[in-house]
Amino acid sequence: MRILLLEDNITDAGLTIRALKKNDPGYIIEHATTLQEARKFLNSGKSFDVALLDMQLPDGNGLDILMEIRQKGMDMAVGMLTGSGDEEVAAAALKAGADDYMVKKQDYYSKLPQTVEFALENHRQSKQRETAVINVLYIEHNTADVDLTGRYLTRYAPYIRLKNVQTAEKALGLLPGKNTPPQDWKFQLILMDYRLPGMNALEFIKIIRQERKLDIPILIVTGQGNEEVVVQALKFGASEYLVKRENYLNRLPSLIRVC
Repeated sequence: MRILLLEDNITDAGLTIRALKKNDPGYIIEHATTLQEARKFLNSGKSFDVALLDMQLPDGNGLDILMEIRQKGMDMAVGMLTGSGDEEVAAAALKAGADDYMVKKQDYYSKLPQTVEFALENHRQSKQRETAVINVLYIEHNTADVDLTGRYLTRYAPYIRLKNVQTAEKALGLLPGKNTPPQDWKFQLILMDYRLPGMNALEFIKIIRQERKLDIPILIVTGQGNEEVVVQALKFGASEYLVKRENYLNRLPSLIRVC
């Protein structure tokens, strides 16, 4: 098994390597201390089974490498290493596509072999899920956004199939009635922009949750500065939200899977 270890603390790296080698002397471990070094390993043509990535590094954040691994479709499990108290950041890493994480508490390195095995198993299961098609009802009236999202998913997540409508009213006509069992749904998730012509996202969510009693996941996409509105949408029953920041589409496939 070949492992990429991204860790700038030399002491922690040494303890990690010894713990992994003790578990299995056959492990091949490539050690990088910066994002730049990690990218060189990833672009070297070597095939890695697992990447263990520290969060805080001299030239950036380990999440950047995680996103690059997932965006490029590299077939490897990823475990994140985070300082104590960074559990919220670790949760964000899991949503972004990490397979497991380990908090750097005392003697954490002794548990890393189990983390590696757990990350491998999660990655295997995630690959199995990705072979199943996810049908998504996409409510978006901006044709440029529809085209960009469609092209991105076709390239990086072809198992996600979009059906686009421009208004919430049209979407309601495609969705099941009250208490329809999930096995009869045409769509497994609703992806929608918050700002729509006619009925807005809050009104739409109220109908889905309160009138039709459907628990289909709803993922809201919103522009920057609308976070307060998104909080309202979450209270009404939205499952998750995504802010249109730079490279925001990189997070979309993993969010759809999580929802």
